[in-house]
Amino acid sequence: MARLRLFAGLRDLAGTGNVEIEGETVADVLEAASSRFGQGFAGSLANARVWLNGEEADPQDPVGPSDEIALIPPVSGGSYSLDAPPRTEGLGLIVPLVIVAVLVFANISSDPVWWPVAVVGLVTAWVVDVVETLTVQGREYPLAPTLLAMLTAVVAVWSLGAVGLGLGLTAAIVFPLGWGVASDSSRMIQILGPSILLTFVACMAIGSLVLATGTTPATRIVGVYLAIMGVSVVAAAVIDRVQHLPGGDPFTLSSLVAIVTALVAAAVWDLDLVTFLIVGLVTAVALVAGRGLGSLLRTRRLVLIERPPGLLSVLDGMILAGALYLPVIQIAG
Repeated sequence: MARLRLFAGLRDLAGTGNVEIEGETVADVLEAASSRFGQGFAGSLANARVWLNGEEADPQDPVGPSDEIALIPPVSGGSYSLDAPPRTEGLGLIVPLVIVAVLVFANISSDPVWWPVAVVGLVTAWVVDVVETLTVQGREYPLAPTLLAMLTAVVAVWSLGAVGLGLGLTAAIVFPLGWGVASDSSRMIQILGPSILLTFVACMAIGSLVLATGTTPATRIVGVYLAIMGVSVVAAAVIDRVQHLPGGDPFTLSSLVAIVTALVAAAVWDLDLVTFLIVGLVTAVALVAGRGLGSLLRTRRLVLIERPPGLLSVLDGMILAGALYLPVIQIAG
């Protein structure tokens, strides 16, 4: 007997998202499910993607009581690809730009509370997007410990400053580990490892960006990050859609965009050009590393040529850059 997880249309046809089905192999379980849920279910099942414990399944793979089979029906008439982002009808550009606009408003607002609220909103949206991507693939991910650690991080940083960042990063490790003790499935290394990594990056990004408002002049220094973020989102959307790129590969072009934007913003706002040249260089590296981080978290594979799936995967690099932003400014300055 194995646990069968159903998504979208298959879940509607079966009337449930989780069910235990008898069978010694994946094929046996699918055949038993087709018999139980009827002809309509069987017809949709023929085109579905089948996953066993988070990996693509073979019909002859053996299954046991602790195994989980996930069935993912095709999206918009085609199968869901892990190597390319799902079709979001422009939302993959619009939503990140709306997030940038909210952050800009929070940065220029006279009320200092708006900035940490906006930063937590940004990082929370990114974390939820990563988890949703994993859920669509039939992979369980414990969201609660990440959110609890993020809440701990923002409260600690807001209350204690740099000391609070240390507490937040400690929480980023302790909460997932503690959750693993309480949950049998969450203690598996293939879940615990990504959980700690995602939580650590999220807490570091919150701490770094919230503490950046303690620098001088805070609005302009944070503004450079937001300028890089906005321009990079647009550039990534263009680069992902252009077949033949003039002047280099996607990584070279995105890196140049980050460096040039950092220098232009620093020049406009009369900031130290050497410091923000270094910031631009580190951000450029973070954009490339963030794409790798995103593919590892979202697909458990290192895929750099194409953007990984997810509505906010374009922000993977900027979240990583945000985590490094304040340390780089303090070291370079």
